[in-house]
Amino acid sequence: MMANAKPTAQTIERVLDRCLYQVVTLAVDGSMHMDGGEVSTLSRENALELIREGNVLRVFAFNPIEGTCSDITDELEGEIEYETDQMIRDGETFIPSTYEQRAYGDSAGRRL
Repeated sequence: MMANAKPTAQTIERVLDRCLYQVVTLAVDGSMHMDGGEVSTLSRENALELIREGNVLRVFAFNPIEGTCSDITDELEGEIEYETDQMIRDGETFIPSTYEQRAYGDSAGRRL
């Protein structure tokens, strides 16, 4: 019975009262797309991953309940640059560019 229950306004507000991230990407054919889908995919980690993969034009952080929106593209790119610099300073010879590479390390399967 609970599967058919409609969410209440309180439930919707609680789910949406957080920072969500909307990514605008450039496709090979030159068209622009907005990454999205489920609210759970609009995370900071997902936005960082998409930047690492390339073709990201802009990233916007927004809170639909508070009615705020900010362009945080430069902030996220700076975060990735800082992480890369730290790895180089620490003597890493393998600098991962995607989440999978960061999670599993090099081809030997070592975790970072």
